[in-house]
Amino acid sequence: MSIDPHSTTNATGHPTTISATASQADLLAEVQALRRLAHGLEARVASGSTTQHQHNVEAEPYISPATSAGSNDLQKPLASSGEVPDIVSQLQLVSMGQVAHTLVGVDDIMFKTEHIRSIPQAPGLIAHLGQPTTCVWLPTRDEAMILVDYYLTTIDHIQHIVHQPSLPSLIEDVYKQIRSELPLKSGHIVLLLSIIASTTRVWRPNAGAGAHGEYALFLSSTQAHAQTTLWIKAAHRVLNATQTADKIQLEMIQGIIILNCVVCNVEGLSLRYRSLHSMGLLLGRELGLHRMDHDPKASPDCTLKAEMGRRIWWYMAATDW
Repeated sequence: MSIDPHSTTNATGHPTTISATASQADLLAEVQALRRLAHGLEARVASGSTTQHQHNVEAEPYISPATSAGSNDLQKPLASSGEVPDIVSQLQLVSMGQVAHTLVGVDDIMFKTEHIRSIPQAPGLIAHLGQPTTCVWLPTRDEAMILVDYYLTTIDHIQHIVHQPSLPSLIEDVYKQIRSELPLKSGHIVLLLSIIASTTRVWRPNAGAGAHGEYALFLSSTQAHAQTTLWIKAAHRVLNATQTADKIQLEMIQGIIILNCVVCNVEGLSLRYRSLHSMGLLLGRELGLHRMDHDPKASPDCTLKAEMGRRIWWYMAATDW
């Protein structure tokens, strides 16, 4: 059986012939139809996401989606076949690596502090400039330092992916930036939220009282464990908001690893666990962690950041194996 060199096969397995002499106008008309289809799909996804969040405002804070910057180009008339690569690029943006609408960025999320026992009752939306704005609540600075200290003394030896001497000062900087209303680094927030989620999961009664006085963050282990899911969701919220970030931070991958350990303990090898693990590996490759020592002739990078990068990558690689 001979097959026309200009034929393709459809979904049913039957060959479908495309004439080699098809006019350029017909081809461009088809491409324009694809362009309109992609634009319509973006609009439907954006409007559907808005409706879903409005109906579930108590369960998940409202995020107002906006059409991506590239979507305006979809309405331009196609002048020539030279624009076909641009259309392919647009379709790749829709289907690979990016969502069809721009997610809210970390700069559009408000971060406020409250005593940790009161956070479960705190609103997920607050009014800001006349608009409902997503709010992520953090424990007070003193409470956060207790949680970080508990993580370092109780959990870190299992993972060993953070630099213990510098972690407290990193968290201190986060709270200074919040007090001064300065821009926050998304990786630092994800790391802090993941540490809180991990700590509440294993908290025991009166933990931290010896080093921080008699103040107890939680009345019981049950009260602490009940907050774990809340902190997992908060970390996810910030992670989703950073998908449009231009720069990946090492602390974000550290936070993903810690968060994934908590998710594994809570849910097992769930879809969320596998998604987080894949995200960590992809971000690590984006930072080039997998190629840090690929050149045997080059002198190894002995900086603190390089060493942490090695530990993070090999932890993820060993987990993947």
